[in-house]
Amino acid sequence: MAITIQELLKAGYKQHPQGKGQYCVGLYQKAILEFGATGKKLYFINLYHWQFPGADEMWSAEVRLYKSERDSFDVNFMIQDHTIREIENFYELAYTRLYCTPDVHNN
Repeated sequence: MAITIQELLKAGYKQHPQGKGQYCVGLYQKAILEFGATGKKLYFINLYHWQFPGADEMWSAEVRLYKSERDSFDVNFMIQDHTIREIENFYELAYTRLYCTPDVHNN
């Protein structure tokens, strides 16, 4: 079952007018904070909604994680039948297991 826009908005994602290119029909972003709403921004989850001609709609996820002020890397994947919670858990696990630091550009 595909993610719905209503689910994203209910889960705290903010809709942005631009995504990545002409076939990206939506960008939804959520800041993941340390200690809930009062902590530092750890990272942002970007969810892209794609609609290619002649194809079913698709979703992809992207997060930039930081190892230090100078070292960062992106973790991207195409979403199949994943729930929002599964996506968020995946990135939380990646952040923890890769010993990442809070987002150095947004704190």
